[in-house]
Amino acid sequence: MLTATKSTLAKGERLKCNQCGMEIEVVEPCQCDGMQPVFTCCGLPLTSKGQTFTAKTKDAFVDEVQKRLDETKETVTFLQEKAEDAKNAAKETATREADAISKQYDKLRDSLNDVANSSGDAWKDLAQGFSDSWRSFKAACDTAASRYR
Repeated sequence: MLTATKSTLAKGERLKCNQCGMEIEVVEPCQCDGMQPVFTCCGLPLTSKGQTFTAKTKDAFVDEVQKRLDETKETVTFLQEKAEDAKNAAKETATREADAISKQYDKLRDSLNDVANSSGDAWKDLAQGFSDSWRSFKAACDTAASRYR
C-alpha cells in the first residue's frame, strides 16, 4: 500500500490508478502532524503522475514553481548527503544519481528564469515544456529519495 506523507504530496500532484485509470489531484496538501494519507484504488496503490501547475499568469506561474523548487531543494541536498555517506560501489552509484538530479534541478531553475524573462504569451509555451521536465525531475527525485527513507 502506498503511503504518502504531506512532504511527498504537494498541491497539484496527480495520482493515478494503473488498473482502471481513475485519477485524483491534490488541491490542498495534508498539514496534519504525524498523519499519512493513503490512496488506493482497485486494491492497488495509486502512482504519482507528478505535479501540474495551475497558475493563470506568468508571475503566478513563476511564484508557484519557485516555491516547489525551494521545497525540492531539500530533497536534492538530502540525496547529496546520502551519497557522501554511502560506501564503496554504493557511493559511486549514489553520487552519480545525486549529481544527475542536482544538474536537472539547475536546468529547471534556468528554465524558470527563461519563463520569467519571456515576453507576451510566450511564457505559456515555455511553461508547458517546463511542466513536462518538472514531472520527470520530480519522479526521479522522489524515487531516489525513497531508497533512503
